[in-house]
Amino acid sequence: MFNIFTLAALAIVLAISIAILVTRQKTPGQQNRVPPEDDAAEPQHFIPSFSIVEETARRICEENGLKVINQMPISDRETYWVAQSENPVFFGQYVFGFYRVDGPEICVTMATLLEFKDFVKSVGSSKGFFFTNGFFTRDVHQPLEGPKVALFNARKIREERSQKGVA
Repeated sequence: MFNIFTLAALAIVLAISIAILVTRQKTPGQQNRVPPEDDAAEPQHFIPSFSIVEETARRICEENGLKVINQMPISDRETYWVAQSENPVFFGQYVFGFYRVDGPEICVTMATLLEFKDFVKSVGSSKGFFFTNGFFTRDVHQPLEGPKVALFNARKIREERSQKGVA
């Protein structure tokens, strides 16, 4: 009735079908673009101007003895700075990433952050700072491999400026 080859072929087809059903994922929906709870509680009308974001980054560079040696526009919304430490003890390069949000979409996604991390690795830096005048999606806050990146969203920029006494 059935030979061994027919049974083997049916078993392979069944295994592939089960594997496809088990590993199939839904496409990202609106839930992935929701900010974490602490950011969701923030007043969404506080979106600082992009000049405030850059001013905060310049202040961080000055306080830590970093000199910006290169500024690269990536797109109309994204810019990267490469800074060199002027301290002979803590020499090295640091990368600053800036992403401007506007309109109804106020969250930076994981894909944007992964592109930045790839750039940080390509420069040979071990530390990055990523600034946005909006917020980050929930998945961005999960620990990832690769270079360390300090995240600065609208809330953290406001806190940083109030600690320094700048309005």
